Formats: sequence, structure tokens, C-alpha cells
Amino acid sequence: MRIHKWVGVVVDNAVAAPVLPDVTDLVIWARKGDHAAYSKLVERYKDSLYRLAVRILGRPADAEDAVQEAFIKAYIHLDSYRSEYSFYTWVSTILTNTCYS
Repeated sequence: MRIHKWVGVVVDNAVAAPVLPDVTDLVIWARKGDHAAYSKLVERYKDSLYRLAVRILGRPADAEDAVQEAFIKAYIHLDSYRSEYSFYTWVSTILTNTCYS
């Protein structure tokens, strides 16, 4: 039996239902340098964070820049994220602070 990080479990060359990693796993992997795991976090939250930034800033281009900056800050400070809290709450706080700075 082989376990594939993003695909699922392969048993006798048959693929089981896809296993989507939870946020805690993605953060753990990203902390260990797995850039694909962090990309999955970005994909999971970028749209909702963009909508939040547009509401705060009012301009789509500024919102895109703010979201990108927030994700960079979040990556740099990933070790300060505590898994008992929602990742979205943590990164949206970073985004809000970025928008108002």
C-alpha cells in the first residue's frame, strides 16, 4: 500500500477516494518546507481573503497586492500559528493589519 499526499491511498493499483489534507497537516508540512502544502493553503483561502480585502480597501488591484503581502507575511511567520485557532482567522488578521498599515 502506498500513500500519496494529494491523491489518496493506492491499494492493488486501485485508487481510493481522494483524501484532502486538513489545514493542520498542510501547516505542518509547510513548516517543514513543503511549498506545495503552502500553495494548497493559499488556494483554499485566497478568494475569501480577496473579498475581505476588497471590502476594506475598495480597489481590486490594491486588494490583490494586500492578499499577496499577507500570504508572504503568514509564510514567514508560520511558526507563530497555533493550530487550536482557525487558520483563516489567523491569516485574515494578518490581512486586515496589512490593509490598514
